[in-house]
Amino acid sequence: MKFSAISLAAMSLFAGALAVPAVQKRDGPGPSGQLQLPQGNAHHLIFLSVRFGLGHVVYQGVDQDYHNSQGVTHVKTHHIDVSLQLAADSNYFIPIAKGLAPNSNNIIDVQFQVPIGYGGPTGECYLVIEETQLGTTPGQPIAITFRSAAPLINVVAGPTPSQSQNAKRDAPGPSGTLQLPQGNAVWDNTVGLGHVVYQGVDQPYTNSQARG
Repeated sequence: MKFSAISLAAMSLFAGALAVPAVQKRDGPGPSGQLQLPQGNAHHLIFLSVRFGLGHVVYQGVDQDYHNSQGVTHVKTHHIDVSLQLAADSNYFIPIAKGLAPNSNNIIDVQFQVPIGYGGPTGECYLVIEETQLGTTPGQPIAITFRSAAPLINVVAGPTPSQSQNAKRDAPGPSGTLQLPQGNAVWDNTVGLGHVVYQGVDQPYTNSQARG
């Protein structure tokens, strides 16, 4: 039996409370994280027969001194938002994931279902990355948001599934386990981050629908 663990930090930066720092555009070019994966012209493949195609994003954040006219003295990547923009129609914009926070090495490494699995587009799309940095100032911190990358990728799809291939399982079976948060956890709405850790499964399992 094999297990895989997923650790995802979900942001709560934009919750409606007075303590949330104001989101500002920076007043000129400054430090930016770097999108490492995917590169331009990458193919995100989803096999519609099982609807299990995954996109993969790896992003290197920043944590460095930086000074601007807003009084900022230091910036650190707080999170990124990921969206798809159809190349043929700039008004066709699909959010994929919001508030993806870096790990202790300041790297965001996530996989997610390509939107064609739930009705999204195929073809050429811009993978739009919006970075939000936490800017240290002499007073309250400020949130600085900007577009850091938008490579052109190609979303492709496999054959359309039959009705039987999308069936729900017919009886209880293996399930992953939520490890964090535990009950009564508190996620603050200042510049705090929610944290989810989920232990997945990867094991033999047999039922009336399939064998494996």
